[in-house]
Amino acid sequence: MLKEAKDYKVEINEQYSKVKNDERFMYFFVHSYREDKFPLRTGMKIAESLWEGIEYVSVNSEGSVIGFLSADLESDYGIVSGLRILNFKDKCNMTFSRDLYAFLNLLFTLDIRKIQFSCISENIIDKMYMKYIKKYNGRCVGIYKDSIRLSDFKYHSYKLYEIFKVDYLKAIEDNKEKHKK
Repeated sequence: MLKEAKDYKVEINEQYSKVKNDERFMYFFVHSYREDKFPLRTGMKIAESLWEGIEYVSVNSEGSVIGFLSADLESDYGIVSGLRILNFKDKCNMTFSRDLYAFLNLLFTLDIRKIQFSCISENIIDKMYMKYIKKYNGRCVGIYKDSIRLSDFKYHSYKLYEIFKVDYLKAIEDNKEKHKK
């Protein structure tokens, strides 16, 4: 179930402390600007208002935090950017998948024109992003080859994506029509 992150600060930081040095999560800890948001030595700074960020957690049926979902709202430009999606568990599960879908849908309820985000090409989640992009008429804007150096001390490529609200809404409408037939 998708819940506001500010109500789960302790739980988020407990989960964060378990994954922050785990190599499986190196694709999440990418950009230097995240050091203020996700300091490696302390806990995560959770937004208190929409001005600071759009932050939610994925909570399973036992009430445990299993994921963190965040984005930045650039209201002057009508853009949501800087998606930060972190599944604290080894494997994706149905609850997290549903919450991710709900989070992305929630972003389009805001007064925005588009969502733009990036992903390290080698990240396993990129396959899911490609499906989402295809399903909702988004596009891969480009790929920066060997541009990001991660904790493995290797350079990695990353992709830039965007989905316009008008294209997203059209895809949903087309999907409804297709299922009526």
